[in-house]
Amino acid sequence: MIDTTTKGGIGELVVAIDLLKKGWTVFFPIVDNTGCDLIAMKDNVIKTIQVKFHTKPSSGSSGSISIDMRKRTGRKNIISCKCNVVAVPLQKKELGIDTVVYIPYNGEITLSIAFKDAKNNQTSKRRWYKDFLDVPI
Repeated sequence: MIDTTTKGGIGELVVAIDLLKKGWTVFFPIVDNTGCDLIAMKDNVIKTIQVKFHTKPSSGSSGSISIDMRKRTGRKNIISCKCNVVAVPLQKKELGIDTVVYIPYNGEITLSIAFKDAKNNQTSKRRWYKDFLDVPI
């Protein structure tokens, strides 16, 4: 079993490789005290990126994932992310999905991304992974 720190490191490398393939220059902070795992630059645009590798299916649905942006510190759950993009390596081999999604981040506690239709056929207000394959400029 791989521990969460190692999973996080793998996720950061997966995202860095994807960004490099898309023409971004990637920097890793020496100290991660701002909640940003990567800094990416392309055409004078700079993005600070938090990588979320481990995700769980949303409750009652296997058609989406839910990303909890809170971090446990002592007895409190706080949002420590000060980045402007959340990157999620999305690997759903059974559906033929192996990509990274880049979600604009504005301080939300939870982010959800759908990768197949909901069991109740809900379509409104669903964020589809295919709409987030590029870094938001």
